[in-house]
Amino acid sequence: LSRSQRAASAGTSLLKALQEAGTPVATSCGGVATCALCRVTVVSGREHLTPLVESELGHLGSIAKIVGLRLACQAKL
Repeated sequence: LSRSQRAASAGTSLLKALQEAGTPVATSCGGVATCALCRVTVVSGREHLTPLVESELGHLGSIAKIVGLRLACQAKL
């Protein structure tokens, strides 16, 4: 992604915010954390997202916290 900034409301999923900004993000489950296709690496701004949830850890593993992996459907602003 580019480093441009976009405004999004608090509580919006990262998936929805990215899609609304015109960034394509793969998903086949519609954002309910069953497919894990919306896996993204958050390079900066992790502190602005909700903490990892169990459904993410199940798909991404415990390394997710270290490398910044998130499911865009579960990470909320």
